[in-house]
Amino acid sequence: MTEPNIPVNSSSPVGEEGSRLDQLEQELQKLKTLLEGENKGLVGWAKRWGAILALIMALFAVPRGVVDAYRVFWSRPNTELVNGKTLTMGYDPDGRIVSFAVEFGATNTGTRDDFVRDMTGSVQNNSAPEATLIPFGIPDIDCLSEGTKVDLPFPIRTAASTNIACTFASKLGKPVTGPFAHAGSYRLAMNVSGMAKESRTLTYCFDLDDKTLTEFFGSTKLQSARFLYPDCNQVGTR
Repeated sequence: MTEPNIPVNSSSPVGEEGSRLDQLEQELQKLKTLLEGENKGLVGWAKRWGAILALIMALFAVPRGVVDAYRVFWSRPNTELVNGKTLTMGYDPDGRIVSFAVEFGATNTGTRDDFVRDMTGSVQNNSAPEATLIPFGIPDIDCLSEGTKVDLPFPIRTAASTNIACTFASKLGKPVTGPFAHAGSYRLAMNVSGMAKESRTLTYCFDLDDKTLTEFFGSTKLQSARFLYPDCNQVGTR
């Protein structure tokens, strides 16, 4: 996957810090030499004050280098994902395409921007563990944020909340097999990988009875069912 276009400073903050400290030591030695010498008059005065000004600038440069080093080595994103309140299931009989539309929120409370690098998903019938699940990869997932298509890598900015709506779609075999061959409790899982390559998983659960399965996959028209609060601890209803 394409890496995010993040500007990178080619110089090392630690190396720059050591260089600034060496510069500070040199300026102190120069000032000491000038004060102990026999420089008199306007020329001596100018040299002494020039050394003092250089020392002041070096003193201000050292703390800035420390801050730069901290930002590079210790700043981290801290992204949290929150499930949305609905799940919409759809079926297109012409293409035998089953789809699931969900929403979720993303908040980054860290000190560095995060990036969504990868997304995968799957749907399975928890009531029939022997049934095969349906996997979803990047080509099967379309996401929008504020009405605009989301392309990976997608930034999650610090101190800002982002709402994202994603649709998972897959073509079913004929006749319908896999998890939709039996009624039961279903689970949609969405895995999101961020900048630190840590995967976060959101899950959505819903029930499908025999009547719903027959209406969905036996019809010649577009089908849609909406489930409220599809939390896996509290299965929603149509």
